[in-house]
Order: sequence, then structure tokens, then C-alpha cells
Amino acid sequence: MRMFAAILGGVLLVSASALSGCASGYQYIKNDDMGVYARVPEGWAVYGTADLRPGDTERELERLEQVRWVRTFHGGDGQHDVQASVSPSGPVPAGGVLIEAISPERREVLDLRTMRGGGNAALDPIMLESQPPADGSTYTVLQDEPVEFDGGYSGIHTIWAVTREGQTYITEQTVLRDAPSTRMFLFTVSCDEQCYFETYKDQIQDFVDSWTIQEVPS
Repeated sequence: MRMFAAILGGVLLVSASALSGCASGYQYIKNDDMGVYARVPEGWAVYGTADLRPGDTERELERLEQVRWVRTFHGGDGQHDVQASVSPSGPVPAGGVLIEAISPERREVLDLRTMRGGGNAALDPIMLESQPPADGSTYTVLQDEPVEFDGGYSGIHTIWAVTREGQTYITEQTVLRDAPSTRMFLFTVSCDEQCYFETYKDQIQDFVDSWTIQEVPS
């Protein structure tokens, strides 16, 4: 989820926000206009653009969300904050959902490598596996497969491990684009090995299974 933090530009939280309705112990991360839905346990913290960019005016936030809509979350039952929601190596799940408009210029170069990198080819985990970054991290891709959602959405689902200074964390991510390649959709979750494979395995799988893009009536 290093790339997710990069997409957010390193902005930190000052306040927390609640999001969406809750049902049966879950809350939904959703964008009704785009038909995008994902669910996380009710006790997890979810943050919106205003939390991620507390210095922006309401007008600035509105303009930003027209081209880049993002929600992040931080799991577990302990104390929550936005910095943890964009940190991939914690002991509880963190991640988010991103919808980003694709400019005509970017559309020409939006290949799978760029999509794996969340819009930045330099962050493609497959490339970083064969060409490790200068910080000494090692990347191991565990799964990489094409994926399609109903409605003409296509992309790539990838799971990879990053080991840095003796600590390993896992990221699971699906990135899709719509049929005309005008928007990119990114769903991601990360945490350390014990969290991903043991402690929060079921909750993470439920979150991954909930990733949905529905057709929106015109």
C-alpha cells in the first residue's frame, strides 16, 4: 500500500469522520454516483477527503473529488488515526478505495504495469521484485491475475509481500478501468504477515469479497 500513500500525497489526518450507513455489524465505503461499494466491520475507522486534506476549503475538496475520490480505513479495535490508514505495515488492516479520472494523456500509457502501481508504473510490484528499490526493500509477488467486473470493467488483482528491515507486510489490491478507460478504480488492503494470514484473515477476505462496481442508471 506504499503506492496508496503516494497517491494521497502524504497528507495526514487532523480529524476523523464517520462514513456511510451500517448494517449487521458492517459499514459501507460507497460512492453511489459511480456504483462503487466495499464493506468493513462497523468498529473500523473510515476517513474521507476532508479528513485526509484538513487544510483544504470546501470548494477545493469539491473540485478534488470530481477527479479523485478516495476513502481510507484503519481496522482493529484500538485507537485510530489517518496516518495508520495509509501505512501498509501495521498489525491491523489498513487500506482504501480510490476512484480517479484518467486524462487523455494518461489513457495512452495506462497499461497493466501502470495500473499495478496505482497509476505510477514505477511502483509496479512485479518490476520492484526484479529491480529492488534503493531503500533495501525486497518485493515478492504472491499472486497476479487478470480480473473483470460486470459492466466492462477490467484490470488486475495482485497480492505481494514487502520485506524491509526484517519486517514483512502483505498488500492485496485490485485495480480496474472502465470500458472507455476514463476512470480507474483501486481497492486495497495491507498489514503485517500475522494480521493478513492469521489475526484478521477472515475480515480481510470479507472486505476483498465485497469489492463491487454496479451499473448506475443514467
